[in-house]
Formats: sequence, C-alpha cells, structure tokens
Amino acid sequence: SDSDNKPLLVFAVVAFPLGYSAYGLWKKSKCKPIYDRWVHNYGSDPENWPDAPRLYRTPEKPKSPKWVQITVLIIGIVVAMLIWYDNYKSGLF
Repeated sequence: SDSDNKPLLVFAVVAFPLGYSAYGLWKKSKCKPIYDRWVHNYGSDPENWPDAPRLYRTPEKPKSPKWVQITVLIIGIVVAMLIWYDNYKSGLF
C-alpha cells in the first residue's frame, strides 16, 4: 500500500541531503590541510609552483635482502605443501 512506502520516502528525502552534506564536510576536512600545506610551501601563484616531474617523483623504497625473499618463498612453499598433504590425508583429493 501507499502508506507503507511513506517512511522510506521520508527517510530517503532526509537522508540523502544529510549524507551529501556530511560527505562534503568530510572531504573538505581531508583536503584543507593538504591545500594549506601546499600554499604554505609554494604560495598561491601557479607560476611559482614546481614542475610535474618534481611533484610525482616517489622516493625509492629499499628492497629487502635476497635471503629474506628466498626464506619467505621457502616458508610459503612448505606451508602450502603441508596444507596440501593434510587435505590429501583427509581424503579431499
């Protein structure tokens, strides 16, 4: 009936604007510190902003030593074999 849909309609009419406003405030609160830091570092004049290569350069992460990679690989293989063997013994294969 029509009266069954009224609470859902009222909820949708009220919840959508509130949710949209809350999202806008949340987004603004996340972006404002980034913007403020940018303006503090580079100013508000786009002519003085750094070029794109400087902006998007990521610092290189140090690679873990080869022995750590090999150890993790061997442990992963052993664990997989133990799980496979346990399933084999229980009759799943």
